[in-house]
Amino acid sequence: MLIENTKRFWNRLFENENTKIRCIFTTAFALSIISYYLLIITGLTCPDGICEGLTFYNYSSEDWASRNGRWAIRYLNKLSGNVVIPMFVVLAYCFCICCVVYLLLDCFKINKRISIISMTAIMVTSPCMIAHFLYTYMALAYGVSCLLSTFFVWIIYTQKGKWKYFPACISLCISLGMYQSYIGLSMLLILLLFITDAIKRVSWKTIVKQAFEYFINGFLGCLLYLVISKLDLKIRNLSPASRVSSFDLKQVLFSLPLSVKSAYEKLFLYFHDEMFHRNRLYLLLFAAAVLFIGMEVISLIKQRKYINIFIIIIIIPLLPVAANFVGLMIPSFEIYLLMQYQYILVIPFSVWIIEYVGSKNKVMNTIRAGLYLIVLVISWTYVVSANATYICYRLSYNHINFETSLILEDIYELPGFMPSESKIIFAGFPEAEILHENIGTYKYAIYYVGNPVFWRDMHGANGNRYWYLMNYFGIDGGYFTDDEYISIINSDEFKDMSVWPCDNSIKMIQGNAVVKFTDDPPSP
Repeated sequence: MLIENTKRFWNRLFENENTKIRCIFTTAFALSIISYYLLIITGLTCPDGICEGLTFYNYSSEDWASRNGRWAIRYLNKLSGNVVIPMFVVLAYCFCICCVVYLLLDCFKINKRISIISMTAIMVTSPCMIAHFLYTYMALAYGVSCLLSTFFVWIIYTQKGKWKYFPACISLCISLGMYQSYIGLSMLLILLLFITDAIKRVSWKTIVKQAFEYFINGFLGCLLYLVISKLDLKIRNLSPASRVSSFDLKQVLFSLPLSVKSAYEKLFLYFHDEMFHRNRLYLLLFAAAVLFIGMEVISLIKQRKYINIFIIIIIIPLLPVAANFVGLMIPSFEIYLLMQYQYILVIPFSVWIIEYVGSKNKVMNTIRAGLYLIVLVISWTYVVSANATYICYRLSYNHINFETSLILEDIYELPGFMPSESKIIFAGFPEAEILHENIGTYKYAIYYVGNPVFWRDMHGANGNRYWYLMNYFGIDGGYFTDDEYISIINSDEFKDMSVWPCDNSIKMIQGNAVVKFTDDPPSP
């Protein structure tokens, strides 16, 4: 009776046209709570989050977002009155990913419940999302940019008529205005859809026509984005940031061989993840996907669909290049986990080929069931890593807060120290390395930066330090100039100091409270 009632409930939950929506949102909501509840409760962020605002999103006087071509962010953040609300950010981001999954299901024509659940689980718990939420003030921009980049591909791929070109261009333009790296998602998805069409015996003329549509609309969307970016900078009297102004077509062409090599390496290293033996799970999944593609290619040969085969052979080597397109355009800029969400699309594509080929006989059905299980196991390892990451952040924050509290007590007892007048200068930083060495949870964390509060450079020494003391202790530690800092760390008084927590590690120098954490502090 219990089994029958369970089956009846399951069928009732997913039985009509709204099957996909209910299945997607049920899976996503459950996994987002399990994965990100600790982030929602604590609101802890990486060092950039410390500077940009724990409670409010603080634009600097130079407006870094517009200077980096992310002019759309200012309007998105008005949804929450510029207040960073972790619960809102997590749920809104997950809502965006649910919409992305729905659009992908429509593109790939995936209908089976287990496929829907597998795809949703993978995409809502991916390592990149874990990292994105550590930039809480930017996470919603990541989610919306991802959605708009997917929408650009979906509307051209699935809709008919010329009316679709306008929303396609606008969606790509705004996506770039949020976060530029998601153009790689659009390009990778386009190529994966070309492969699916070739496998499904779609006419090569149709594929070429769609490629032309993507190119024209992509060009117009990028052109519109560049025009708006230029106008935004001019209206606000800003100059572009170095990563934007450093774009040089000659350098792009000169660096192309190395950039292509790096694109392959980045994709390989992403899936060569030894945590929880994920690399072995990926290998099994992708080996099966390649086997299934090979079976379809053999079938295409028998049907003499040689152009379709040619399309598949040509596109597959281009996948890493498309996914890392931003890295090709700005070869001097490192592509890291925050910019790699599009890599996860390889798994939904594998799910599609598993569903498309794997239902043709009983043997293939058995293999397919095993592969679905692998996808769900991978997703669960992501859930574990998400929790491990946020647990480690909480542990490290607690440790650094404790050390800082001890330091501040000593600073306030220094003769000559004047609160809100004397500057507090950290030569080095409070650390939590002892936790890394003794707590096993750290080895399961994803994108755990060495110090979750301070970047270990001058940005950390000045900006992180100021906003950390202001946000967590309500203390104005003051900003200092490079010249003031250099004068202090080069002084004989500083050189004679001991390293904290030893005696004589905190003292007044040139009217500033100085804490010496290392004999080799960062310098401008």
